[in-house]
Amino acid sequence: MGENVSPSLKVIAYDGTCILCHRSLQWILKRDSRSVFKYTQLQGSWIANSSVKLDNSIDSIAFIENQTIYYKSTAALKIASYLPYPYKALSIFKWFPVFLRDGIYDFIAKNRYKWFGKSDQCMLPPKNWEEQFLP
Repeated sequence: MGENVSPSLKVIAYDGTCILCHRSLQWILKRDSRSVFKYTQLQGSWIANSSVKLDNSIDSIAFIENQTIYYKSTAALKIASYLPYPYKALSIFKWFPVFLRDGIYDFIAKNRYKWFGKSDQCMLPPKNWEEQFLP
């Protein structure tokens, strides 16, 4: 049986081989000064062993909060809402229709390996952020 996920835990699950995802994650880490988030790879053991059941067909970031899973643009906007200003202001885009937001998200996701490349190894967290990463 999987490990239960604490309701207070805010987890960003990312593609561990995507270079755009690595860069985005580093951007978030630098702005997450209050260490609000925990981070894990979609391909990692934490996801496999937790009570979180992600949609296996996703090609997206996932954000887990209060045992609810958000995907694509909604995940990105939820993450932005926890960052300091001015980044928190990006959450205003939640008022745009999901089909428009996710359409843009899907276009970028579809082309991310072509535009940014793919790594054959998952990113290792820098020592100063190591405690924020789940296995």
